Amino acid sequence: MATARETTTDEPAQRRAPGAWHQPLIRGLVWLCGTAVAALVAGLMVVGIALAVAYPNLPELSGLTD
Repeated sequence: MATARETTTDEPAQRRAPGAWHQPLIRGLVWLCGTAVAALVAGLMVVGIALAVAYPNLPELSGLTD
């Protein structure tokens, strides 16, 4: 037999715990940091590929010092 509390649908399906207001903030900061790290890694890869492509065309160091 179900109690009256179990059968009511007036309460929201998902209740936040007291003090849980910071969870979306932390989730957003983690997402932002992850995006920044991904952008940094992508930038380093672009620089690395650019150097790998340009390296054969660079002059010798001794030719630059003359």
